[in-house]
Formats: sequence, C-alpha cells, structure tokens
Amino acid sequence: LLTLAAARYFALGEIPPRLGTEHPGRVPSATFRCRDGKFAHLTASDQHWDPLCKALNLNFDLDLSTNETRVEHRETIMQKLTEVISKIERAKLLEMLDEVEVPIGPVNDVAEILSDPHVRARGLVGSFDYPGVGEFKALALPYKFLGWDNPEVGAPPALGADTDRVLREMLGYSAEKIAKLKSAKAV
Repeated sequence: LLTLAAARYFALGEIPPRLGTEHPGRVPSATFRCRDGKFAHLTASDQHWDPLCKALNLNFDLDLSTNETRVEHRETIMQKLTEVISKIERAKLLEMLDEVEVPIGPVNDVAEILSDPHVRARGLVGSFDYPGVGEFKALALPYKFLGWDNPEVGAPPALGADTDRVLREMLGYSAEKIAKLKSAKAV
C-alpha cells in the first residue's frame, strides 16, 4: 500500500508530509465532512476538475485545470472545498458528483457498514444463540474463496466446555487424573 510513497522515498529520499486523508500527489483527493456529520471521499483527476467546480459552484481566480497547479495551491483548494462540502448533506453530495461522473463515495461508519446491502448479501454479519444471552450478532470471515470452506458463524464454547477433551486428547490425562483435578477444583 506504500508503493507511491516508497517509490518517492527510494528515488528522491522524500518523506511525504502527514496529510490526513489527502493524497500527496493529487488535489483534490481526500475525505470531507458533510453538513450531516457524515463523510465522503472524493478524488478528481484533470478530467474531473471542471465538472467538480461546476457541480459545487466553485470559482478560483487562477487556472487550476492541471493537477500540478492544484498541488501547488493545495491549501486554498482544500479550504474552499471543505467549506463548500460542509454545507451539503452527504447523500446530496454523492448524487451531485455521481451525476457529473466525479469519483466519490461514502465513508461509512460501523452501523452503516454492518447494514450495507452488499455486506449483508455476502453474509458477513451472522448471529448465533448463546445460553443465557439469546441471539448474539457476530462477524463472519470476510474472505470468500471458491472451493474453500465458508465456516458458519457459531457460538464460542462456554467456559470449560472443552476442558475434558483437551486434558484427555491433547495432554493424555486419564479419567482418574481428570477426576482428581476436578475434585481438587483445579479445573
């Protein structure tokens, strides 16, 4: 995941500054907080700059049509984008920029992720019944490979449920030795 940063470090000895969610070589490419407190990530290459500015009614005093120029004026651009986007609800922003084909997507919180139709369709959220608790929600394995087992979400064993098997099968203890441990309340 560090390919760009590593390449620049190897070639130029450059250690990129910490930019939060901003991309060091592309402006804009960052996550923005919307009016409703939700977040969206947008990224705009040269072909997206004009549609982005028109959709958000942004005006700048200089020609920012190339990424090179936008990187030079990062602070001004990011300040203005942050200000404008902070006044728009996320759903509306997504709709506006999708309509003009500017790459944008929601940055979902945990509740949004776990209720996302795609996450549900992949069976990533499951549940099991646990004694004394009832239904308990849990995550399934996120990796799905054709030809490999896809384990079901299941209840973990209760405390001590595997003790006899572990002592007998893994440690080779006899039934007498296990009984002595139990009477001594060691297990």
